[in-house]
Amino acid sequence: MFASAVFWRELRAELKALLIWSLAMVLLVVSGMTKYTALSAAGATGASVTDLLAQMPESLRALLGFGTLDVASLVGYLVMLMLYFELTLAIHAALLGAGILSKEERLKTVEFLYAKPISRTGVVMAKFAAALVQLVVLNLLTLVTTLGVLPAYNHGPDISSQVLNLFASVAFVQVVFLTLGFALASVLRDSRKAGAWATGLVVGTYLVDRMAPLSPPLKALDAASPFSWFQLDSLASGEALQGLSMVGASLLVVGLGALSLWAFPRRDLRT
Repeated sequence: MFASAVFWRELRAELKALLIWSLAMVLLVVSGMTKYTALSAAGATGASVTDLLAQMPESLRALLGFGTLDVASLVGYLVMLMLYFELTLAIHAALLGAGILSKEERLKTVEFLYAKPISRTGVVMAKFAAALVQLVVLNLLTLVTTLGVLPAYNHGPDISSQVLNLFASVAFVQVVFLTLGFALASVLRDSRKAGAWATGLVVGTYLVDRMAPLSPPLKALDAASPFSWFQLDSLASGEALQGLSMVGASLLVVGLGALSLWAFPRRDLRT
């Protein structure tokens, strides 16, 4: 009963932020796909675009998401866009996980938790459920928007199944970083810094994934980056999600969730 009250309270409290993020993702999808018109119109075969991108330094192409992709093709361009969608949604998930668990300390409303006849474990689970609902809403909204605008640009075979695979992989990455945010807010002495740590880890692992192919020292770290577990270009070409990647991501989520459930009840909340 009281866990349900915390769940609904968090959904109401985060509604405005969810609407803002939703609008931002819709605009990102629409504006991103609009730019494809200019690329596809640059030449009947896109050769001029490919030649132009080939002149860019390889490290810059990798960092921006071009890599070896043929962004003049719809599939190649969509994979490049998905890199930005994935990064944005991962940052949202990490900030949400860190913020929703530490908000009482940040807002000086810890008494709200102490006044409720609910365990700390129940608080974590209720807040995680509320955050997970928001991730699902944001992911589905971005997916529906993408599927809605694609027909205006796709003059070839239907690629809806590939798009579904892409967003399924992004969902795994979102949940990983959501639980990472929860874990950081649970173990850090000053949980108000959890958001900064979580965002730094998202950006850092993204850069490792982008730059690892060009830097041998980073290749050893690439396996630790959730962004590298699901290769978007392979999924866009029709491959199914890899079972090993899904199992690895699920185990990490369980591990980070267990850490949160263990650490949060044992830490002193700052009033």
